[in-house]
Amino acid sequence: MIMKKDYRKINQENYDLLWKVGFPFSYVTLFLDSGYKKRDSVFYNEGNVHYTFISKKEREKLSNFGLVLYSKGFKVFKKKLLLALKEIPLQMQRLQKVNLKKLSNKDLSKKFAEVASLSTRLWTDYFFTEYHTTDAVSLAILNNDKRYDIKKLKKNIQETAKLKYRIRKLINKVGLYSPNILENYLLEIQSRLKIKNINRFGYLEIVSLLSGKKLKTPKRDYVLWGKFSNWNEVPPLEARRIFKQLVKTEIDVNQFKGSVASKGFYKGRVKKIEFSFDTDYVHEIASMKKGDVLVSGSTGPEMILACKKAGAIITEEGGIMSHAALVSRELGIPCIIGTKIATKVLKDGDLVEVDANIGVVTILKTI
Repeated sequence: MIMKKDYRKINQENYDLLWKVGFPFSYVTLFLDSGYKKRDSVFYNEGNVHYTFISKKEREKLSNFGLVLYSKGFKVFKKKLLLALKEIPLQMQRLQKVNLKKLSNKDLSKKFAEVASLSTRLWTDYFFTEYHTTDAVSLAILNNDKRYDIKKLKKNIQETAKLKYRIRKLINKVGLYSPNILENYLLEIQSRLKIKNINRFGYLEIVSLLSGKKLKTPKRDYVLWGKFSNWNEVPPLEARRIFKQLVKTEIDVNQFKGSVASKGFYKGRVKKIEFSFDTDYVHEIASMKKGDVLVSGSTGPEMILACKKAGAIITEEGGIMSHAALVSRELGIPCIIGTKIATKVLKDGDLVEVDANIGVVTILKTI
């Protein structure tokens, strides 16, 4: 049991918020094993909203590792990603063809574990393409650091960005946005075991349920855990208190900064689309007007049509290989990433100025 005094170290000064996403608890447990569980990170779930934090020291380690990976170890890494892109679609096809209704609980458990393993493998391949691993790479390219072959570094990053995009599409199909393979299995398990909310369980708990273990559906309204707690869940009241130490609760600004992903200048009305498991992307994109400023925590393949409609893009997260950065450059539209607060301070219809030459967003008029 960790003493409460140790909880005070889990704060904004020592940890960075990586992202806020709309993921239920069961899905979070899948990407937890991709690399975060081994590192000094903190996860927090409030309902279906998930936050990932990482210690500043851990982020620095990952950043330095990324510089070595993309300058010296790229060939091996690229081979690993290409192998996944070759093998995983075949495994997906096999798992999609399974008639779940005909499986015994034991066999369903085995197949579900295969789907979970497939999802975790994809998240593991994805882990080192995330921006916590490319901070130093971005800096080296930006500063034209003579210690590195910048031309080669840029080429490696560009290649990885395209592979990352393809892997993300597979992640979505295996177990992220509906419809997906994992969802089909979870619905069958929920129906068969007569469980009201299967997503409140972690994937290993679901495997246990199928093997006959009796588990009550946990509340898990407020879940916080991390390396500091040996990945044991902190009690709900304490979880909320620690979470308040990790995030800024009050934000009142009319101008904020981010990183330039694609240069340009634009004025337009905000269309906010939440990066969430629950978001109806078809509806949200249909309601978006051509030329709106797309605002989101992050973008991915599920938002490509929104990106094409956008006059500019603003995200809270992202790095040199983020989807928003890659797509905005291809489309030739201004894009500012890594603002951290965009979805909190902007509302649909707000008139904003996007100066992606210097990375500044200015709110001109609120609704």
